[in-house]
Amino acid sequence: MGVDPSQVRSSINNIIVYLQRHAKSFNGMKKRLQNTKERLQKTETDIAMSKMLVMASDVADLYIRYCALRVLRSRGITAWAQFTNELRVSSPLFGHSVEML
Repeated sequence: MGVDPSQVRSSINNIIVYLQRHAKSFNGMKKRLQNTKERLQKTETDIAMSKMLVMASDVADLYIRYCALRVLRSRGITAWAQFTNELRVSSPLFGHSVEML
């Protein structure tokens, strides 16, 4: 009940022939995978830049609100309280910043 060496050789030869026939396909797949990897890296960079732009926009928005708060503060405490309340509701991320002003 042993393994027939000629069958093993035949199987190995069949595998080699198969790989040789499909070498172009494998190289093509490898190239497509590399291109996909590069596109994903570019997408990750684009996403990171988008996040940075959103953060910059949020900071600019916060600064504009800060300037508006200063004007309101100079006009009276009622306007200040109303605006800070609105700021907390509309922008929970920056609501705690109002407390520091």
